[in-house]
Amino acid sequence: MGNLADGLILLDKFFRVKTGNMRAEMILRHSLASLVGKHISEVLPSECTSRLNNDGPAVTKFTTTAGDLLLLYEPVALPDLGGIVILRDVCWENELSRDIECLKKSVNSLGISIDSAAPAEIFVTDGDGKTLEVGLGCKEFYGVSAAELIGRSVNELEKEKYFFPSLTPIVKQTRKQVTIIQETKTGKKLVASANPVFDEKGQIARIITISRDITEFYNLRKQLSKMGDSIRRYITEIADLKQDSNELEGLIVKSPVMMKVVQTLRRIASFDSTVLFLGESGTGKGTLARLLHRLSARSSNNFVQVNCGAIPENLMESEFFGYVPGAFTGAQKAGKKGLVELAHQGTLFLD
Repeated sequence: MGNLADGLILLDKFFRVKTGNMRAEMILRHSLASLVGKHISEVLPSECTSRLNNDGPAVTKFTTTAGDLLLLYEPVALPDLGGIVILRDVCWENELSRDIECLKKSVNSLGISIDSAAPAEIFVTDGDGKTLEVGLGCKEFYGVSAAELIGRSVNELEKEKYFFPSLTPIVKQTRKQVTIIQETKTGKKLVASANPVFDEKGQIARIITISRDITEFYNLRKQLSKMGDSIRRYITEIADLKQDSNELEGLIVKSPVMMKVVQTLRRIASFDSTVLFLGESGTGKGTLARLLHRLSARSSNNFVQVNCGAIPENLMESEFFGYVPGAFTGAQKAGKKGLVELAHQGTLFLD
């Protein structure tokens, strides 16, 4: 991650910073060591982070002391990883905005050099979406020359998948700058920002779209997904190897029947469900219950075993649910926590 031109931050499933690259340190002006473990809302402005969720990608712009930045977020489904944040410098867009102001003064004469705005690609249409000008990056972005696009409607180009979705209908409806992620016929992913230019009557005379290639970001995401598949495969293989072991955390298992029982425990341990153990006294129900607890996600919390037959009927409620100080004669002065509360987020084994 160290040689990427953009800032990269990896988040866990709770939107906390796991790691990042040196570029992210430079952009945020903080060391990664000071950011790891923090929620992303503590690192970036709330107007950006409020849009981040596990439902899909997000794109937003914000301003820091380092300048204007573009934030791209993509959720990922990998072990211990929730999403990727890309921070990209958009100072090039600010420079182009000054050219757009010139266009407003003379909408019939384009006042910028379309081919001078590298590394961005510029796409200019009239108010109805007819293509007027396209930059030199056209062939790389869309797979055809500029001459093949000029004069054609963006609606036609969208239907033919040169780029999709089209920004023109959205800009015409909102009459504001719109930024989205586009896909192109050549398989590229673009961050496209469309700017309306109005004539003296307040009508949209031009729509200027500035696009930036973020394919590298999506390729990185694919690489992480492949890595996640490998990790999941390794985890499965390790679990299978453990299942073949005769010794499990102090429990010696040799009988084929008991090995099958242990394998069943391993399978159900990942589910947060009630489990019923059946067997005569002395067959090891309590031992297996403890093993199930150790194998489950609740293992870091309490395992509470209760001999229900030893609790008098009149004390059943107070034993299970506890009581406050002075609840009844003979009660402890400080009160008492119930067995259910003691087993909270752990395991309660009723024998």
